[in-house]
Amino acid sequence: MKLEQQVTSLEISKKLKELGVKQESLFYFSRPYPEHQYCVFRQVQNDTKKDPKISAFTVAELGEMLPVFVGTEWLQIQPNRSGDYWMVFYGDGQPKMEREKHLANAVGKMLIYLIENNLI
Repeated sequence: MKLEQQVTSLEISKKLKELGVKQESLFYFSRPYPEHQYCVFRQVQNDTKKDPKISAFTVAELGEMLPVFVGTEWLQIQPNRSGDYWMVFYGDGQPKMEREKHLANAVGKMLIYLIENNLI
């Protein structure tokens, strides 16, 4: 499995940064040169105002940020029956459930939802 499939996507990573999530992770999105696209690196290649580091969070890192309970509802993470995607939700999934092919993205989207709705 490619490293990019084991961490949050660039889009989700940027949103988490925008929401104020601390940028400390094992991997980072960075560009080795300004004209290159973002890639995932173990260490930050550049950390400038033009190209600041963006954390590419692993599932384990995100899992430490998610609360076990929201209100009285507990966190559930499971694959769907066919194994095509992952589901992340609290309680019975009402009102919010995230579905993504890659688990890190599903968990990242749930964290975004919780922050934007002042649930954590």
